[in-house]
Amino acid sequence: MSFITNTFYGGLTAGILIGIGFNIIKDYIVRTKWNSQNKKSVVESQQPNSLIKNNGEFKMALLVRHDLKMGKGKVAAQCSHAIVHCYEEGLRLKLKEINSWESNNKPVDIFKVADEETMLEFQQLAIEKGFNTYVVVDAGRTQVAPRSKTVMAIGPVESEEIDLFTQSLECAVVSVIAYNKTKLRNLPSKCARVVLRAPDLKTLECIQKQCKLFDIPTATFTENDQMTVLAIGPANETSINAQVHSLKLY
Repeated sequence: MSFITNTFYGGLTAGILIGIGFNIIKDYIVRTKWNSQNKKSVVESQQPNSLIKNNGEFKMALLVRHDLKMGKGKVAAQCSHAIVHCYEEGLRLKLKEINSWESNNKPVDIFKVADEETMLEFQQLAIEKGFNTYVVVDAGRTQVAPRSKTVMAIGPVESEEIDLFTQSLECAVVSVIAYNKTKLRNLPSKCARVVLRAPDLKTLECIQKQCKLFDIPTATFTENDQMTVLAIGPANETSINAQVHSLKLY
């Protein structure tokens, strides 16, 4: 009986010691793993964003058909169409690129292409590279024939990539403005975009003030700290016409 008791207590003591030992080892392994992961998280959180994920700078490119001989107002209107439609597509399919482009002041480069065939060749290359694209097909009410493909927008794409993509093209000088996302959401996709000529800066400033009085949204484009382009809308046609009825088409 004494032997059994001693054996029992000895086995119990050994079992307890072994259990404690296993528990200590297990806690050590878990703690070591947790500390390692925690240190890794701290190190990653201390790294600059550019080292974790390089977003780069993004911009759009517009390819304008040179053979159509469109007037500068027509070109500006077609470029506006292209940017807005490409932007709308980007909101659905390329939101990260759109956000990066917006945070970088929405840069746009504009290039000439010889003809429709060249434009469509560039579109096919852009699609193969995974770039967002949009080709404007004009209704043909002014200057060009119906169903003419006038301008193609590409992007937004990282600047280095799009510069390489367009390096063989000649720049075209046209000032355009892109609406920001909040003003664009309710803009009808087939909404007319008209470019008008203002005689001077004072006229632009007066129209901008009038628009504010009637809660019509506006956006401005400036060069050398001076407003050069005033974009109006989205708003219904009657409201906009009331503000610009005295201006002529560009």
